[in-house]
Amino acid sequence: KGWTAGVDAYLKESTDTLDDGQFGQAVVLDQFNWARGMSRGVELKSAYGAGGLEVYGNYAHEITRVEQVVSNQYVIGDPAELAYFQGHWVPSSDAQTDSASFGASYRWGRLLADFDGIAGSGLPEGFANLQNVPAYVQCNASVACAFRPWGGKDPLTLRLSCVNVFDRSYLLRPGTGVGEFAPQYGPRRGVFTQCTQDF
Repeated sequence: KGWTAGVDAYLKESTDTLDDGQFGQAVVLDQFNWARGMSRGVELKSAYGAGGLEVYGNYAHEITRVEQVVSNQYVIGDPAELAYFQGHWVPSSDAQTDSASFGASYRWGRLLADFDGIAGSGLPEGFANLQNVPAYVQCNASVACAFRPWGGKDPLTLRLSCVNVFDRSYLLRPGTGVGEFAPQYGPRRGVFTQCTQDF
């Protein structure tokens, strides 16, 4: 009682697969097409709730491959890389093989404490997306308290949140994959306050 679980599986094959990327310094995306694309994967999910406790976890495994650029070939700056695409299946730039999310919260009267996180195996990088950036984990936490200073049923909620509790610096994109120009990082530790009045 209070526990749910699920599994989803999928397979998709496509032709003239649309993709886009940032080629050059301008923050403008250019579109191009792959002759063929394939994506397959499985997702697992589970949640449990009892009293004031809520716990959940999700995991996804995905393989996405593409082959042969058939439009706007000029945006691929490296001729050797373009030639490699013509005869090889390569990982899609935005395809992370393993992804997970998890969290738990507990409500005790007016107080609500929450802890959650994300994890990933890293996006493709390098020549023809054949390498991967390192795996990463980010954890967040928050605590909130509800008041009724004005009377009535609509509470005033004060919340304190911390993003990336352990202040782990991690790379999302190195700027070396197909359609990537500049490196991008996950957020560093940040502490935020919030005041919400329901009506």
